[in-house]
Amino acid sequence: MKKWVDKIFAADPERGDTGERDLWAGKVAYELGDLSKAREYLDIANMKSRGRCFGVKDGKYLKFLKAK
Repeated sequence: MKKWVDKIFAADPERGDTGERDLWAGKVAYELGDLSKAREYLDIANMKSRGRCFGVKDGKYLKFLKAK
């Protein structure tokens, strides 16, 4: 999964950036136990999307982010 995180940011750079890539990277970092990196990615995702990219299934990640 970590290899895909690097690839997702390089893939299709012309595509609009609404925080989905950062959310995905944050989830991967969180699940791998890299909480510092997870918080960084999730914070960027939240900023770019103004919170809209977090869905119902993303509750634990949003809770983690808000527990700063």
